[in-house]
Amino acid sequence: MGSDDELLRRYTRSGGDDADRAFRLLVDRYAGLVFSIAWRRVGERELAEEVAQNVFAVLARKAAFLKVEAGLAGWLHRVTMLESAKALRTEYRRKRKLEALESMETAKRQGVPDDWGEVMPLLDEALLRLSAKERDLVLQHYVEERSYAEIARDTGRSKAACAKQCSRAVAKLCGLLRRQGVTVSAAALGVGISQHFAKAAPAGLAQSLSHSVLTAATAATHQSIALTIFTTIMTTTKFTTAAALVAAGAALPLSLHWADMKRDVVRLDRMLDSGEAVLTTAAVDSGGGGVAGVTGLSTSPERRVGVDLQLLERELKKLPFPDKEIKRKLDLERLMFELREDEVPAVAALIQSLEPDALGDVTVALFARWAEFDPQTAASMAEELESKALVAYAREGLMVTWAASDPAAALAYLASHPKGDQASSMVWATVGDMVDRDPLEALAWVDKAIDEAGVSDNVRRIILEAWGEADPEAAMAWAGQQEEIEARAFSKAIIERLASSEPEKAFQLALDSEHPAIRAGSARWTLMQWMGHDPMAAVERFASMPPEFYEDDQMMWLSVFFAEKVTKRDPAKSLALADELPQGRVRDRWLYGVAWEMASQEPVEAAALAEELPPSGHRRRALDHIGKEWLKSDAEAARAWIENSGLFGEKKREQLLKAGASSTASGAQ
Repeated sequence: MGSDDELLRRYTRSGGDDADRAFRLLVDRYAGLVFSIAWRRVGERELAEEVAQNVFAVLARKAAFLKVEAGLAGWLHRVTMLESAKALRTEYRRKRKLEALESMETAKRQGVPDDWGEVMPLLDEALLRLSAKERDLVLQHYVEERSYAEIARDTGRSKAACAKQCSRAVAKLCGLLRRQGVTVSAAALGVGISQHFAKAAPAGLAQSLSHSVLTAATAATHQSIALTIFTTIMTTTKFTTAAALVAAGAALPLSLHWADMKRDVVRLDRMLDSGEAVLTTAAVDSGGGGVAGVTGLSTSPERRVGVDLQLLERELKKLPFPDKEIKRKLDLERLMFELREDEVPAVAALIQSLEPDALGDVTVALFARWAEFDPQTAASMAEELESKALVAYAREGLMVTWAASDPAAALAYLASHPKGDQASSMVWATVGDMVDRDPLEALAWVDKAIDEAGVSDNVRRIILEAWGEADPEAAMAWAGQQEEIEARAFSKAIIERLASSEPEKAFQLALDSEHPAIRAGSARWTLMQWMGHDPMAAVERFASMPPEFYEDDQMMWLSVFFAEKVTKRDPAKSLALADELPQGRVRDRWLYGVAWEMASQEPVEAAALAEELPPSGHRRRALDHIGKEWLKSDAEAARAWIENSGLFGEKKREQLLKAGASSTASGAQ
């Protein structure tokens, strides 16, 4: 029958029927081997047959150049592995196209749900995932049928901002519903909410509910109502109520409004619950516990008589309270807003003497109250607290209240603060409510109140980050109008802040930027952030970028990083994505990353990929790495490749073979 080499010579030299017979003999001899390898690699009979056909087609093309004194088996094994990988890539791309077409058809069919009754419960759950502002906007616009102009007038925001925020909120709802198997367009969802979210109540229900609730409220304890009111104030609005009060032209500072309202509630609580004219420390001594006995509250027009520091200390030491006793914690925070000016320093000294672990919220409330009386003194005392954690809490309460009542003074203090340019949490506390009301006004205040360039730039950056989270397009438009250096810095801050929560939105803003450095740098940062949320989505977005983005040197590093991550999870997909990248450096670096990651598990395929790379330092490093990894798993095959491939210089070849021999010897011992 002849050796493999003889049959190859007959095929390439004789021609005619003799050549055909020689080739058929080779196919008969190795068809089982090639098919078995291919089937193991691709897992499907039909695809394995196609791979086998391609392998022997390669043999026919390269027969004249082959030297196979030792037989064709090794060469055919390698070619079969490569052709199998190619087949998997092609099959993967075909399936992706089919899935995309099916998704488009499904989207067309499901653009408007057939049964809104089944969608509404899922929509209720999705609405809970939105922020309070987003949820309010959606319900006000679609359910209450209020225009954006009406909402803007009541909330103090611009009409455009309300429209954009509502549009983004509806898009989020579409995404959340999609995860539950409901595909609906934003336009269709808006119509569905308007028409199906709230139905008319049955006849007589409203009257029945009013009667039942009012009757129950009369009989119930007013303490629970007071707690509900206070919980809403403290845990939902926190300090943002300051913005609403200032915007409405309120005459009294924030904590005085809170204190007056809560004094009335507490006074009514005590009067109705116990009927006593004055509450004293007897409540605690007799076992009542809680904050009721820390202070005495009178039903007379006079303010309460004072705070018992010993009992307050006892209560503070019990923090943190169990979750079921949240009222006790809220009462302590409420008490801070009950303090008189002469009592605040004493309570501050008491807090400083205790363990700080659970005192954060109480400290925020205390210094918010202190800032109403004397913000300068409160600021000085905040910096003297021994616990760094409590310093941060104190600054938060102080700056929120101070900025609400006197923005210029608060910003001036921020500028003069020794660490005002580094303490970002302090800046956020100062400008947060200002940005919610009017970001342009907040920026104007910074220009008026802060002269030091470094501090003002930092404050502007944080204002723009906050603005960018609420209305990124408007924030980017403002940043783009500044001088080029500032525009680049501010745009970068907006995009990179947004990247942590909405990477797809941030990535598109980066692509749309007018500044090349922002486009490349912010796109790269966003992709890295995106990798933590949804790796495959980030990688696919990377593979579909405009070609000019790949010219950035840092994108070359990102290509290697992404390739290694994807290859570790799905080698076939990684190779398919390589085919989608433009020819050139970025694709070469991607294949370098694939080959590097595959070296330990699939050295044959890794070697084939590395061999295709253009001569470079990356190619040499990849080949060296593959040789070392291959020697660990199959020393004989690796040595044959290193010796015969012609890819290594004499010195490198000797180093690899020597390292392989040492590894084999140590393993044998």
